[in-house]
Amino acid sequence: MSTTPTGTTTAPQAPTAPPTSTTVVPTRTGSTAPVLVHNTPTPRLIRGLRNALVIVLLLFAGLTLFATAAPEMALGSSAADISLGQQLRGARATLAEADRKASVAFLAPATASANGEWTDYQSTIDQVSGMLLKAAADHPDDADELATVQTQISDYRRSVDAAWTLAGTGSAAGPSQFVSAGTKLDAPLQTLATLAQESDSRVGTGPSWHIGPWAVAAGWIAVASLVLSSFLVARRTHRVLNIGLSAGLLLVLGAAALAAQANAVVQDSMTAVTTTSLASARINVDTQTTAEQTKAAEDRTLLQPALGTASWTTLNTSMTAMLASLPDVGEKSYQTSLWTAYTTARASVTPTAENAKTQGRTTTLTPLVAFSTSAKGLAGTDASVATTTLTTAQRTQLPLGIAASVAAVLALFSAVWGLSRRLAEYV
Repeated sequence: MSTTPTGTTTAPQAPTAPPTSTTVVPTRTGSTAPVLVHNTPTPRLIRGLRNALVIVLLLFAGLTLFATAAPEMALGSSAADISLGQQLRGARATLAEADRKASVAFLAPATASANGEWTDYQSTIDQVSGMLLKAAADHPDDADELATVQTQISDYRRSVDAAWTLAGTGSAAGPSQFVSAGTKLDAPLQTLATLAQESDSRVGTGPSWHIGPWAVAAGWIAVASLVLSSFLVARRTHRVLNIGLSAGLLLVLGAAALAAQANAVVQDSMTAVTTTSLASARINVDTQTTAEQTKAAEDRTLLQPALGTASWTTLNTSMTAMLASLPDVGEKSYQTSLWTAYTTARASVTPTAENAKTQGRTTTLTPLVAFSTSAKGLAGTDASVATTTLTTAQRTQLPLGIAASVAAVLALFSAVWGLSRRLAEYV
């Protein structure tokens, strides 16, 4: 205790605590009081949101880039696989056509030799070799199997040439040897069918086709992330509008819509192709092959009636099923009528009749050639429509995908700028 000059006694005072320091952030013009940010979690929240948005938007931007490049290349490779598959089917049909031309020639060897039918057969089978070489060049993975096919065809051709030489002498052994040579085509025809199916299986498959949907999903995740971030920042900072986040949200919405449209172009084009034009193209060229085989089976029966009609009946049943599966109603109706014309003509021929071989070269040959020629033309047209559809989809999808990628990148910068600008107010 101490005594004042007036004699009054005062009590001792407790030590005074040192003054505390509080960081005060000046408010904007119009604020009524400074905002205290001492120990506030707002900067941590904004930093966390910014980092999260960077990850989400980078993922979205990356996927849009892949979803642009990968499907674009997949469309091109699918168009190439369609062409390869049809080329292999075409080689198969041409091989069957060559055998049919040979069978018709053996019905009247002298006449066929004089009017160039045998030369036509040789030219047709030469075309097969050229088609095989091109297919091997277009898809080297098939080169070994196609080389085996060529060897098998050469073996068949040697047997047929030997039979033709015998037939030219009037020997009955010639036609008999030709009939037996038909089995030599079973292996190459089956191999070509298998390779064509393998090419078909590559159309529209692979991981590239699934990137588009993932990009679209990532876009909507980015939209949700930006909406949530905008809500949290507005609630914490008491400011409804953040220009960066708002612009980023609009950009991401646009990017997601563009990515969805690009993906739809890709998926819709492939669905349309595989269920319509491509399906028709494959069936038509296969019916061409079956038609040629059916006529060759008929001619072999005319050469050796004892063979019976079992092979012809089996092929005719297969043809009926294929025609029924044609997706194009117009093509189905037209081709069915042509095939009916052939089978009707065929029913009028008796294999043991004296004029049976002559009828095989006229009565049944004309409608058969009409069907085969029509099937070949339809197959070519349908295949062209299929590849054109995919090429058009390529040209449509690419600018949409590029625009989506640019918008996604701009959204990233906009969102980061908006949050960084808000964060700077707390530093």
